[in-house]
Amino acid sequence: MGQKIGLRGEISADTVIDHIKGGKVCGNSKLVASSSDTPETSVNTIDAETAKKAVELGISCHQAFTQSSLDSLVTLIGDLQKAHGIIPSRVIYLAMDLALRLGEIKVAEGLCELMPDRVHVLGTSLRIRLFALQFRFDDALKEIEKVLNEETPGLEVACKISTFALDELYRAITSKTNTSNEIRRFRYLQRVLTKYARRTNADFAVLLYSHVYTQDELQPESPRTSLEVDEKTTGKILKLSPYVLCDDEE
Repeated sequence: MGQKIGLRGEISADTVIDHIKGGKVCGNSKLVASSSDTPETSVNTIDAETAKKAVELGISCHQAFTQSSLDSLVTLIGDLQKAHGIIPSRVIYLAMDLALRLGEIKVAEGLCELMPDRVHVLGTSLRIRLFALQFRFDDALKEIEKVLNEETPGLEVACKISTFALDELYRAITSKTNTSNEIRRFRYLQRVLTKYARRTNADFAVLLYSHVYTQDELQPESPRTSLEVDEKTTGKILKLSPYVLCDDEE
């Protein structure tokens, strides 16, 4: 792999992005970087096997739960961009979750800039957790509103919010004084999330390690089709399989 970044010293969000040597990454679209930063061999494509191996390596680093494994994940992201011009979004999700758990907020900030800018149970929940740690309550609450405004079948766990992230946000809000308005707004949004089944109690690690359709992940998004299911049928399905990621755009 390429040169590693030492994480024990001060590291800024810009440093992480600079190491990736490119622009913003979207999980299912091609990375656009300046010609001076992009090697001539870069074709902005990645085969399914390479993407799968990258995710497997990302999971191994995530499970190691060490500073050096986070360092390796950041290096992996840089190597993928340099070699292929595209990065599986799941690798970025794994790196950001590890950064948050290790308290590497500056690293998490840089990785957040690289995440796909769309509603997804992993990306959305990770952004909420980061904003909670930064006490950016308005930004965190706006992420919840985005989920509620997303037109998607109610059964798609991929378009929900992790209860784990909501709990972290609530603890952060209640830890500060003069946040009565934020608490009131949070509780209202939480009730709406529950009413429309837009939250999941699945363990966040289970979501992170869930099956990845690596080839589909790198393709343009296909239009969503509306699906209406009555409440009785919905209840039966959720009872049988409450935590299945129905969305193949991970």
